Amino acid sequence: MNAISIAYKNMKSNLGLYKLHFLALVFSVMAYYQFSAMRYNPEVLTVSEQEMVSTLGHVTAIMLIVFLLYFSWFSSSFFLQQRKKEIGLYTLMGVSNYKVALIYAMENLIMSTLAIITGCLIGAAFGKLFMMILARYCNMGVDIKFFISGKAILETAIIFGVISLFFSIKGYINIIRSSLLSLINAMKKEEAIPKASIITGILSLVVIGAGYYCTRLAMGLNFLLFTLITTILVIIGTYMLFRSTTTIILKRLIKNKNILYRKTNIMTISNLCYRIRRNYKVYATIAILLTSTITAFGTVTSLNYTNNSIKDIDYPFSFTVLADNEQREDEINRVLQDEQVDMVFDNHFEILKVDNAKTKDYNYRGATIVRYEDYKKVIDNVGYKFDKGIFADKPLNDFEGMFNENSHTLFSLFKVNEVEINGQKIDIRKMFRAPLYGTGIPVDAIIVNGNTYNAFESIGEKYYFNGYKLKDETILTNELEDKVSALSEEGYTFFKNGKHDSQTKNNVIKIVYILGAFLALVFIMATGSIIYFKIITEAMEDKDKYTTLSKIGMEESTITKIIRTQVGMAFILPLLVSIVHTIVAIKVLENLIGILLNIPILISIGVVSLIFFMYYLLTVKHYLKLIKN
Repeated sequence: MNAISIAYKNMKSNLGLYKLHFLALVFSVMAYYQFSAMRYNPEVLTVSEQEMVSTLGHVTAIMLIVFLLYFSWFSSSFFLQQRKKEIGLYTLMGVSNYKVALIYAMENLIMSTLAIITGCLIGAAFGKLFMMILARYCNMGVDIKFFISGKAILETAIIFGVISLFFSIKGYINIIRSSLLSLINAMKKEEAIPKASIITGILSLVVIGAGYYCTRLAMGLNFLLFTLITTILVIIGTYMLFRSTTTIILKRLIKNKNILYRKTNIMTISNLCYRIRRNYKVYATIAILLTSTITAFGTVTSLNYTNNSIKDIDYPFSFTVLADNEQREDEINRVLQDEQVDMVFDNHFEILKVDNAKTKDYNYRGATIVRYEDYKKVIDNVGYKFDKGIFADKPLNDFEGMFNENSHTLFSLFKVNEVEINGQKIDIRKMFRAPLYGTGIPVDAIIVNGNTYNAFESIGEKYYFNGYKLKDETILTNELEDKVSALSEEGYTFFKNGKHDSQTKNNVIKIVYILGAFLALVFIMATGSIIYFKIITEAMEDKDKYTTLSKIGMEESTITKIIRTQVGMAFILPLLVSIVHTIVAIKVLENLIGILLNIPILISIGVVSLIFFMYYLLTVKHYLKLIKN
C-alpha cells in the first residue's frame, strides 16, 4: 500500500471528524470563486457600475485570502498537534518519519483538492443565483445569464492550491523534525494548571484597555496607525487574558468549596482548569476570529442600516435647482402650475459658495455658508428626527457655526473644530450630517447666524437654492426635468432618479453589504469548524472517564448536563470576549459615520450568536453520540 492510498484511507476514516473543516474549505472556495467570477461576468461588464463591482469583488477576495492564510496556519498547526500521537504510533511500528510526513502531507493535499473541486462546482452551479441576487438588490438593470468563468476557476484553483501546498510542506517539515518521544507524548504533557499571577492577569486587562483607548485616537491622518496599534494590543491582550485571567478565575472557583461542590461543578471547573494550558490559545484565537466575523458583519450591516435610515439626507427634496438669481423661483413655480404639480413643501434661500475654506487637516475646494434659520426650516419641513444633535442647543454667536457634511460622506476621519476663510476663523460648535441640499449638490455647509453670514457676503459667490418636495414623484419625467433645467442654464438642476442621479453611493453600499455578509458567513463557518474539531478531539480523550463515571453509578442525565456545561463554556467564553471587542470596534465606526448604530450592533451580535449556538447544539450532539458509542 503506497503513501497516497494510505493517505486516502486515513482521510476517509477521519472524514467524520474533519467534515465541518472540509465544509468550511468548500464554502471558502465557493465564495472566492463567486468574488472572482464577478470580474469576468459579461453582464456585469456592461453595467455602468462594472468598475466598482469588479473592484469591490477583488478587494473582498483579497480579504478572504488574508483570513484564509490565518485560518489555514492555525488549523494546520492545530490539527497536526492533535494527530501527533497517531503519527507517533506509525513511527513506533517502524515507518520512517519521512514516510509518515509524506502520508500526512498527501492526506492534506487530497482533502484540499476535493474541497477545491467541490467548491468550484458548487460555485459554478449557483453562480447565476448569486449574481441575480446582487443585480436585483443593487438595481443593476441587467438580465443575468448562466455563466461559468474558466479564468475564475483557474484563479481559485491556483490560489487555494498554493495555500494548501504551502501548509502541507510546513506539516511535512514539522513531522520529519519531531522525535518519537515528542510525538507519543504530544497529548499528555499539557495536563497541568499553568502558573498565573494576579499581576499578569491585571496586565492583560491593561493591554486590552490600552488598545481600546487607542481607538479614541484613531482619527485624522493617524487613523491607520492607531487602528494597527489597537489591533496588535487587543490580540496580545486577548491571549494574555485567556492565559492568565481565566486561570486565576478558575483557581478561585476551585478554592471556593461552596461553588466547587455544588451539583456537577467539580467536573466542569476541574476539566476547564486542568486543560487551560492547552486550550487558552484556541479560546483566544476563536475570540479573535469571532471579533473579525462580528465586526465585518456589523460594519456592512451598519452601512446598510445607515443607507436605509438617511434617505432624508440624500433626498430631502424631489428636485432641487441652484440658480444664479431670485427670479428663477417664480419661473419654476409657473412651470409646476402648468403641469398641475402638487407640492408637500418647498424651500428657498440664499447660500454663499466659498472656494478657500480650510481646516487644520483639510482644504475644501467648495464649501457653502448658510443661515441657521434657513437650515432649520429645511429640517422642520423634512421632519428629520433621527439625530437631535443637529440643532443648536443655544443661539450661535458671531463667527461661531455648525458644520454639516455633504450627503456623499460615508466616514469622517477629521474632526472639524475651526474653519478659516480668507483669514477669518469660524469656531465650529458641532459637526454632523443632516438634510440640506441632498445628494444632488454634494458640498459641505457651514451654518452660521445672520451677522456672520453678512460678514462673508463680500467674499462668497451668491446662489439661490430652491428645493421642492412633491406629493407624487412619479411625475418626475425627463420632459419636466428639461423644462425646469431650461429656466436656469447658468445654474444646476437635480431630479431624484433623473439624468444626474447615478445613486453611486447607494449601489456601493448595497454591493458591500452583500459581499460583506457573504464573507462573514465564511468566517463563522471556519471559526465554528475549529472549535468543533477541538471539542470532539477532547471527547475522544474523555470517553474512558465518562464510561467509568457511568459504571460507578452516575446517571446519564447528569453526564449529559456536565458535557453541555463544559461545551457551553468553550463556546461562551470566546463569544463574550469577542462581543466586547466588537462593540468597541463598531463604536469607532459610529464616530466616523456620526450616527447611532445600536440596532445594527444588536443585529450583528444576534445573528452570529445564533449561528454559533447552532454549532454548539451540533457539537453537543456529536459529543454525546461519541461518548455513548
